[in-house]
Amino acid sequence: MTSQAILSIAFLIFVAEMAAAALSMGEISKKTTLTHYMIDKGTVKPNTLKFDPGTSTTLICPNVECNSHSTKPDFVILAFGFKVGDVLAKGREWADAYMNAQGGSRSGNPVELIVLDWDKLSMDINDIKTWGNISTSGEATLVKSGYPEVAHKAVDIGGYVKAMIKSLIDDKKVDPAKIQLIGEGLAAHMMAVASRGNAPKIGRLTGLDPAGPFFEEASGDSGFSGKYTPDTVLQNSRLKKTDAIFVDVIHTNGGMMLVRADKKTASDLDLPDNDKFGDIRPCSDANNAEPNCAKFGDLKALGHVDFYVGDGKDYIGRIQPECDQDGNLAKSVCSHTYARTYYLETIAEKDKYGGYKCKDLAHCLVGTAEDPKVYMGNEIRKDADKQTDAWNTLTGVFYVKVTAAVKGWVIAVAVIVTLIVLVVIIGAVICVRKKRAGGGGRDMSDMGGAASYQNHENTNR
Repeated sequence: MTSQAILSIAFLIFVAEMAAAALSMGEISKKTTLTHYMIDKGTVKPNTLKFDPGTSTTLICPNVECNSHSTKPDFVILAFGFKVGDVLAKGREWADAYMNAQGGSRSGNPVELIVLDWDKLSMDINDIKTWGNISTSGEATLVKSGYPEVAHKAVDIGGYVKAMIKSLIDDKKVDPAKIQLIGEGLAAHMMAVASRGNAPKIGRLTGLDPAGPFFEEASGDSGFSGKYTPDTVLQNSRLKKTDAIFVDVIHTNGGMMLVRADKKTASDLDLPDNDKFGDIRPCSDANNAEPNCAKFGDLKALGHVDFYVGDGKDYIGRIQPECDQDGNLAKSVCSHTYARTYYLETIAEKDKYGGYKCKDLAHCLVGTAEDPKVYMGNEIRKDADKQTDAWNTLTGVFYVKVTAAVKGWVIAVAVIVTLIVLVVIIGAVICVRKKRAGGGGRDMSDMGGAASYQNHENTNR
């Protein structure tokens, strides 16, 4: 039996163990925290919600009654990716953003934000810095890291959130169409599980760079060149556009193998002649040196609308221009979490990131797009008519061009260099003037001496 076959059997056993060890609702309730924010142009005060479907199917909202506002609010349920750290502070950042935007919802209604903290269930994954050359070690490294176990926990927590949503709808009389679920990384699929199967459907599901490894359809779909055994539980939990009335996705660190072995040229996919097409190909470098290596997101179009963000040069939807750390693994970690940054910024600046529709995914990845222009983020809408409900009718893939902001230290260095140049120039001008003034004085002295001598001569005569 080959080592690959042994590894595959070991992984199947591991998956079976994961299914048997699924988290109970009670365990999830004990190890997660639900923080609720009522946001309506005033002070934002967090309240801790209580929900344990193992003992009661009713969501308890102490100190505040969910959905009791005179103007029925929009509900946003938010979960970050694994190991995000300090979820309370990050959740408050979102609450403040909604408040500063006077509610921040498309309808102009108040917003009730529920932030799910599941860090206690995700922190047992090995330090990401030890993942090493994921591109070459593939399944072995990912399994060893504990990643699949955490991914399965995310799916289980999705069932918990689904039960909470049912309580919001049945007990708190929340309109499903006014609920938006936002998930980052693994939590994007968590929210997909939470949204799936609701009748009527949830209004909106937003994926912020949904996790790729093990959720992809097959090992050949992955940006990791090392093969791994498909995980049907995770694949069946993968976010898809049928999960809600409207599903939008922001891709910032995707790693899908777009080009099959028999599709290696631009002409094969009806692409324009563009040398950047080669950058679409998956990681092939044994030393993990290519930016296509070690991606954490899913590059495949998953929603009604998918936005691929980049600087228009290289690695659109995969590496973000602000992520200039040393090492491709660090760049990927930064890029994976940058989808959250982009979305958060659009709560206050709804027109900040405009995208253009592409013929297909391959064209987006080489930056080939055309009208119509559509704005990405909190308020997805068309540019031409400023429709705030355009997300109901939009479909397709869009390329969003961004540029890296000039770093503070670069500005400081530029200012210092400019001042030095100015000082040198001013000093040079002063020196020239002094020399000219000194030279002029000597000339006049000589002329004065000559005149005195001439007068003396005339007197003698």
